[in-house]
Amino acid sequence: MMELRFGALRANWGELRRRRLERRISELTIMQPDDETMTVCAKLRVDCQRIGHALADKIHNGDRWIAAAAMRLDVSVVSDDGIFENVPGLRLMTIRGTHDD
Repeated sequence: MMELRFGALRANWGELRRRRLERRISELTIMQPDDETMTVCAKLRVDCQRIGHALADKIHNGDRWIAAAAMRLDVSVVSDDGIFENVPGLRLMTIRGTHDD
């Protein structure tokens, strides 16, 4: 949700468009990290370190939490951010299609 709001602010969306975004956000379920999600995130970092994937790097902590939450909920990440490509065990949907790794 932060990235949605960041994108809207960065693009200087008007008030009406921002209100529409906030309505859509209000319909989403917010997941709080539980013990299992923390374990998934830790394992994901180790797996990424082992294969030399940049998602293991500290700078990508936020992205790693996004990936771990998706993996924990068994859903795809919807993003065109290349950091999510070729992440072990992560399903990714982009404008180019769906990727299962």
